[in-house]
Amino acid sequence: MSSISRRGPASLRTDSGAGNWREDAAVNLPIVEGKLAARLVVGQEHDSGWINSPLGNNINDGDLKNVRLKVNAQPIDDLSIKLGATHEEGNFGAPPEGTKDFTASTKDQPIASRFSAYDMKVDYQFPWFSVSSASSYFTFLNDGSLDVAPGVATPPLTTRQTSRVFSEELNLKLQARRPVALVGRRVLSQRAGLHLSDIGRPDPVAGFPG
Repeated sequence: MSSISRRGPASLRTDSGAGNWREDAAVNLPIVEGKLAARLVVGQEHDSGWINSPLGNNINDGDLKNVRLKVNAQPIDDLSIKLGATHEEGNFGAPPEGTKDFTASTKDQPIASRFSAYDMKVDYQFPWFSVSSASSYFTFLNDGSLDVAPGVATPPLTTRQTSRVFSEELNLKLQARRPVALVGRRVLSQRAGLHLSDIGRPDPVAGFPG
């Protein structure tokens, strides 16, 4: 029997800000009795922010979302398969930085961050040994903008961080008098990057080129 549960929206209030809320929902799905089942969870949240600026009030407000999916399968007694996927993201109007809940910045400073993760694990039991394989893939992105000198006519510092990782782990366990486990793990690919924008060319000083 499938089931659905829901929580929220839950409301709170931030000092010097406005209302916040969050809600979550989960669904359990037994697709094939004893063989295949899934679980899905989704959620979202809004934070009102509390930093004011010449651009407006509560400029550091944020919205967050998440999705998680799990699938378990056991087509035969000796074989089990587990799949998973997760995605989370957050978008904010500005960093939570200010003096007495105020910043003199007149520049837009949006922040966007998200990651996704996927995993799979397969186990198979042979008469004399068992084999399991675990694979995963992860991606990450963060884009941000920061006014490093509020009230000064310089462009903001913008950053972009990225990462991608794929890994595989293989386990072999022998069924001897004393169990013997052989484990191999390898990160097959990994990539990360960081980009910083030009925040303005400084004035030439003695000993440095202009």
